[in-house]
Amino acid sequence: MARPDDDARPASGGGSILETVLEAMRHTTVYPEVLFRICEALTQAVPCDQATIYVWSRRRRAYLPVADHGTPPEVARDFLRHGYAQGAFPGQDAFAAGRAVTAVSGVA
Repeated sequence: MARPDDDARPASGGGSILETVLEAMRHTTVYPEVLFRICEALTQAVPCDQATIYVWSRRRRAYLPVADHGTPPEVARDFLRHGYAQGAFPGQDAFAAGRAVTAVSGVA
């Protein structure tokens, strides 16, 4: 098995980000909880304030959040109601090209 690059290690100096996410997943068997644990593990490993997993809904024709950690409840409810239409998802072109997307709001 290939060893992750040092850049993939969390700021805390522990295991890789992937190892942190996989460890969080080992402790649950319910799909929605797995997704929540992935978000929670990412906020601890990266570190960041919030993480959200979106999926494409064919029925609503929009990207909708399926799991979140750290987003204020009123903001999360708004995202759930509206989602992101095709072409409006931040970083959609980068995702389609196989690149990671980082969203930064404000300066710490």
